[in-house]
Amino acid sequence: MSPEQLIQKIIAEQSLIIGADLAIARAKSTNVIDCTNIDHIKLNKEPRVVVEKLINAYEDVFGQSSVNVCIDVIRSFPYEQIAPFLPSSLKNSISFN
Repeated sequence: MSPEQLIQKIIAEQSLIIGADLAIARAKSTNVIDCTNIDHIKLNKEPRVVVEKLINAYEDVFGQSSVNVCIDVIRSFPYEQIAPFLPSSLKNSISFN
């Protein structure tokens, strides 16, 4: 799994709730993701930084429910595959089954 796949999935799930345009706009607002659409993204920083900034961008506008959506996406992947992409603060706050 690539970090881009994780980011794409987070943006895709957010788009189901807030709409694709707004989900992409929030992703772009982080200044760590170049994104023309959900299928074409480029990370401009290290994946841990991107994940943290993306989750914070959604939380700033939509609160804890957006964070929960992101966490659900993260939990849907095997921990071993995504652990390298998660900031330590997130690793410590999410339980994986």
